[in-house]
Amino acid sequence: TYREEYDTTAVRIYKENLPGYKIATIDCDNSGGNIIAALGAVHCITKEIGQSDPIWIDHAPLLNTTDAVNPYLVEAKIETPTGITNATMYWTIDTSVAYAALTMIAEPTDSFYAYIPAQPAGTQIFYYITAESNSGRMVSKPLTAPDGWMRFTVEGASAISYTNTTVILFDVYPNPVSSNATIAFSLAQSANCTLLINDVLGRTVKEITNENLQQGIHKFNVNTTTLAAGIYEVVLKAEGNIFVKRMVVK
Repeated sequence: TYREEYDTTAVRIYKENLPGYKIATIDCDNSGGNIIAALGAVHCITKEIGQSDPIWIDHAPLLNTTDAVNPYLVEAKIETPTGITNATMYWTIDTSVAYAALTMIAEPTDSFYAYIPAQPAGTQIFYYITAESNSGRMVSKPLTAPDGWMRFTVEGASAISYTNTTVILFDVYPNPVSSNATIAFSLAQSANCTLLINDVLGRTVKEITNENLQQGIHKFNVNTTTLAAGIYEVVLKAEGNIFVKRMVVK
């Protein structure tokens, strides 16, 4: 902090917008004991302090949805020098009670995933992710979990009108993609499914599957290294309908 008349307002805003964090101020220009005499402050005196076994959790928080039928895919890329022992996703609809724990399934690409069960419209869902490395280090996303969390809301169906709720094509992850993409969809009943990747001219450049699939969630890991950089469409044909998601290849 530098000037009380400005800092008190900034501290209030931080407290309101960072649940789970304790906001501690450091007086950087205290008369006679200042630490910015050389035009530096806290960043300058701490930036060389590292961690021997950092854990990186890359996850785009889920957005509000109108889907009250299908589970919600939570996927994260988790990396650390010593390797990941396990990853867990915790979720709840009430932060005053215990979170439900779901073990995240590991994939060869350092990605982990789990599904939050479908919830009725009007429900607000809170969740966070934890990971443990082989060295015993544990990290959460967000760092302040469980006091801090990510959240999304299952909105009323009137927000968006769907003509088909028996087939849901999820967003491609990650997107943009550089080498491997995860493409998933859910079926309320068994159906003949064709899953394709088309270029911007509508030409099929890759057929992922063409078969009869049972009820449930189906997940495919697709290698995109053979595709030129650009914009593509993931096309799912099922139940006499066509579902499309955009995919960007870097």
